[in-house]
Amino acid sequence: MCVSLGAACRSATDPSPRLDVTLTVDRDVVDPTNPVRVTIIIVNRDSRLVKANHPLSYACRAPYIVLDQAGTAIALPGRLCLAIGYAPRDLAPGDSITITDKWSGDVEGADEIVKPAPPGSYQLVARVVVDGREVGSAPVAVRANNGR
Repeated sequence: MCVSLGAACRSATDPSPRLDVTLTVDRDVVDPTNPVRVTIIIVNRDSRLVKANHPLSYACRAPYIVLDQAGTAIALPGRLCLAIGYAPRDLAPGDSITITDKWSGDVEGADEIVKPAPPGSYQLVARVVVDGREVGSAPVAVRANNGR
């Protein structure tokens, strides 16, 4: 069950005004022992075929950003990956792609040390690539409590 739903978000850089990107989370509180599961759904509502990055291509980079209370993107920990190049997927009119991930509430400090995010409110925003452009979602709020 999703506790928070993001509406489709469109900007001037979207490849199509008929592309919906939605991010949902399975809970609204995150800490290092209880990560939130992130689900991103891309739906092609246009009448033409588009190319979306393969869901597995996000193994090296999160398919979302995390914003702090000031609206600034925080540094997420690096990911260990094999950097396999997955071919983009064709997304026909009416088709969708689902990307799943998780955020454990960890951030990477300026000293490159991974630590729990300070307690407070954060927003997750999808950042996926369709037709070679980055497309976003509406923000979804979560609260970090660091196990407290």
